[in-house]
Amino acid sequence: MAALLHGLWYEHGLFGSHLTLSYESIDIESSEVLVKQWGPHCEEGYVFLSPRGHSYPEPAPLIYDYRGNLVWMGRAFGEFMDLKIQQYKGQDYLTFWAGEFDGTRGIGQYYMVDGGIYDSLFQGIEVETGELLFEWRASDHYAAHESYFFLVDKGSSSSPQDAYDYCHINSIDKHPEDGSYLISSRYMHSVICISATGETQWVLGGNATPSGHDARWYSEEVLTLLDNGAHEHLDSRGYSRRLMIQLEFDDWTADTLHVYDSPGRFSSHSHGSLQVLSRTGNTDCSVDGDLLCKFHWGPRKSHWIGRPRNPPDVEVDENSRTAYVSWNGATDVAGWALQRASNGSDLEGEFESIHYGPKEGFETAVGLVGEGYFLLVAVDFEGNHMGATRFFEAMLAAGAQNTAETIKSSFSIFSEGVFQLTLLVICATGALSTAVWTGRRRLLETLTAACQRFKTYSGVVKHELAC
Repeated sequence: MAALLHGLWYEHGLFGSHLTLSYESIDIESSEVLVKQWGPHCEEGYVFLSPRGHSYPEPAPLIYDYRGNLVWMGRAFGEFMDLKIQQYKGQDYLTFWAGEFDGTRGIGQYYMVDGGIYDSLFQGIEVETGELLFEWRASDHYAAHESYFFLVDKGSSSSPQDAYDYCHINSIDKHPEDGSYLISSRYMHSVICISATGETQWVLGGNATPSGHDARWYSEEVLTLLDNGAHEHLDSRGYSRRLMIQLEFDDWTADTLHVYDSPGRFSSHSHGSLQVLSRTGNTDCSVDGDLLCKFHWGPRKSHWIGRPRNPPDVEVDENSRTAYVSWNGATDVAGWALQRASNGSDLEGEFESIHYGPKEGFETAVGLVGEGYFLLVAVDFEGNHMGATRFFEAMLAAGAQNTAETIKSSFSIFSEGVFQLTLLVICATGALSTAVWTGRRRLLETLTAACQRFKTYSGVVKHELAC
């Protein structure tokens, strides 16, 4: 019941826009994610997240397991985007972009005589030497008036704060054979194919084209795309959807092969992705659209092995005689062995294993047995020791038995009211849900009526707000 209510409140945003988890063993706060559905048919692997936004004060690359437990959180990179795995010389590397942001755009800008724009560009760079191998810049090929993004007061001066983000590239995919690039321009409503030498080969775009994110090659004539038209700038659909598109180069047409709607028809305000998984060929949906797994927040999924060089972290609560242990980034830990110095305070001597417990999520709580000097050893799935925490001392406190009896008595008193409390929570949740959905329906009716009467003009470009 507690898990059900937590999920319901999470979905309705009653915990706020950014729910975090803190830990005893390490000083970090990670995002709490809600795994809506998972099953045996889901593709194996870890989930890679790149959260950021106005309500996300400390962005960091995040890796989670399939149950939503944190595996790794990077803390030394500042603003970042696009966490994923890429290969270089046959080895897998974690890659992402890190730097500084100004709103939803990068720091660089391109100035025109009558105002400023934020240009969109991408580069190919030699990893070992830093040599620039390739560069493509939107302003060399497209004019600002080709954008579908509302101009309003943007571009009215040379100030970077007023620059017009007319293109907004949000994904790049390189063809493995001919080296061509597939880019998605959100505000030009276009997927653009660029040759290895920088020429535009074709454009899938226009006012009727989905407002795309994450355009990717699937095959020579098929691409995938997250249609992110559900946005306050151009709410063309009301919810986001995932598309698989067939390209016909004989007559230069495009047909939709598959459409995958998320149950509940959620709207992805920003980011979002569509990933075809290598083992099953599914997007955690079957090819018929049946939902296999569901994980919010624009994730990617990949196989990954993490073996940190730094030791595991541990923190001891003397009052409860509990050690909290975690190892940020380690993927192979099956459990933790509690070891105690065999000869009192001789830390150079032997340690004996006195307890073993399976790993429980990112952080595991281990009860201490007896007193002395301890450490916790990470054990993999084959029983091998992977690494150990620092030594720590724990002593039996006077009156520990009385404290335990007090806790037990308090729990018994609390248990008598559990049933009444559960009924109260269910009633309150039902009333709150009714109020929330009633308010949303009234707001939607008001906005729809206003939407049908509203048109925006910006310079020579006319935009109609689609209802």
